[in-house]
Amino acid sequence: MTMIWGLCDTVSPPRVATYVWDEYLMRKPGGNRLYFIPEANHYLQNDRPEAFVQVLRHALDPADHQRPGALDTEPGAPILVDSSRTRLPAAADLLRVEPPADMK
Repeated sequence: MTMIWGLCDTVSPPRVATYVWDEYLMRKPGGNRLYFIPEANHYLQNDRPEAFVQVLRHALDPADHQRPGALDTEPGAPILVDSSRTRLPAAADLLRVEPPADMK
């Protein structure tokens, strides 16, 4: 499942998307993804049609190699916020740093 949300949505604010993502989709199996489109309101396909198409094309690519972040370097570029995973990483996994090669 792909969720695409306008960051300026006042009908259904981004906090709704993040709640649904966190509670129901983040750990659901499959290539689920959450995208935000800056400067887009509730009807983002009308507000930012080029950005909407860019997100659709990006969402059709395999999810394995894609990391969160802006889809390009232009200001206002759509943002891949998160992709689903089977488990959340432990803090120790996130903080673990490999020592430099010369210190091994």
